Amino acid sequence: MNKRVSLRLASSFRNRMILIFFMIIIVPFLLFAYYAHIKSIEGISNANLSMTNNYLLQARKNFEIYLNALNDQVNELIGNKTLQDLLETPPASSSEADIATVNLLTVIYQKSAQIDAFRVRVYPIDPSKYPDYMSTIGEPAAVAREEWFLHSVATVSPTWQLFMPEKGKQDRPVLTYIKRFSGLYDQKLRGLIATDLTEDQLKRYLSPTGQLIEQRILLLENTGKVLFDSSENEWTGGGFPSSRLVKDIGQERQGSRTISLEGGKYLASYVRMDSQPWAIVSVTPLKDLTGTIDEINRVLVLFLIVYLLCCIGVVLYITMYFTQPIAKLVRYMRRMESGDFQFKLRGSSRKDEVGWLYRGFGSLVHKIEGLIDQASKAERQKKELEFQVLSHQINPHFLYNTLESIRWKAENHGRSDIGEMVSALGNLLRLSLNQGKEITTLGREIEQVKAYVQ
Repeated sequence: MNKRVSLRLASSFRNRMILIFFMIIIVPFLLFAYYAHIKSIEGISNANLSMTNNYLLQARKNFEIYLNALNDQVNELIGNKTLQDLLETPPASSSEADIATVNLLTVIYQKSAQIDAFRVRVYPIDPSKYPDYMSTIGEPAAVAREEWFLHSVATVSPTWQLFMPEKGKQDRPVLTYIKRFSGLYDQKLRGLIATDLTEDQLKRYLSPTGQLIEQRILLLENTGKVLFDSSENEWTGGGFPSSRLVKDIGQERQGSRTISLEGGKYLASYVRMDSQPWAIVSVTPLKDLTGTIDEINRVLVLFLIVYLLCCIGVVLYITMYFTQPIAKLVRYMRRMESGDFQFKLRGSSRKDEVGWLYRGFGSLVHKIEGLIDQASKAERQKKELEFQVLSHQINPHFLYNTLESIRWKAENHGRSDIGEMVSALGNLLRLSLNQGKEITTLGREIEQVKAYVQ
């Protein structure tokens, strides 16, 4: 049953017209809109990605220049002969310690003004031999036993250390550049220089472009540790949430990837630095990149709704004005096929093909009805002619004269009963022929019955 219904619906001219209309007009438009939407997202994403990559490359260049300049400034401080002399021989008495402390602070103060950093700290290689100096700069002598100090002393190359906020010291993260140094004319270690960089210094080179509202710039170690986060240091000191991106950074010098962070989709771009095992990373929510596209999508959806309503209106117009009259005409034709002509076909004043079709069908119905009437009349005339021919084939006068002769002979021989039967038979024949007429009277019918009984 369902198969019959589906076949009937599929074979309907109206349904075919609607299907063709949707397939030709609506479906291609929807496919084009979807393709344009995808290409718009791709184009805007590529444009933003190109802009972000260029920005990261420029930021890396500027940051590398800054770090090189910072290293040169630190080297100038290391090359200061007064500093070298003060750290070569520890003070032997309290008075020498006071003088050494004042001289160290003076040298550091004078030279640190030339260093582009938040703070410069100089640590003797053995802080316990400079107790007054260490007390003055607010550092305990036990700092020599801290892990970062031991690591820096044991490492020839400069090191970096991230110090998180600590009560009594700093209230925000500090990225410290630590470099050990020896004497100018010997290899004897003199001390460490720790140069602190706060977010103010880092933001000069690692700030968002300003064109994307929620973009954040990160400085990552090759292990994935976040050294700097432009978004209020939210992730600073922790690991980057996407291990896949960290792996990509370890394999390629620059690139991009769409990642999921905090339940949202982000576009992450990165470039690795040349002088440090770091990477500068830009993380931007995709909704910021596709904000314009979202507005376009809203307009597109509104346009699609209006377009679909217009299409539905066109379909209804075609259905009511074209396919519905044709379907009604088909029903009339089926009734004619079954032999039912008891219907009233309304005329149409339309001047198009549908109007011509209705008028032609009405004319055909009238002609068929006329032909049926003609056939009926012809059949009736045929029967009348046959009856007349039969009537003419029987000569009434011959029969009457013959019957009268038989009756006369019967009476002549004294057989009046035979004469009466013959007379009744003649009367019956005369009444049956009815003078060739179709309609007779009730009186003649009664006489015919009496004649038959006789």
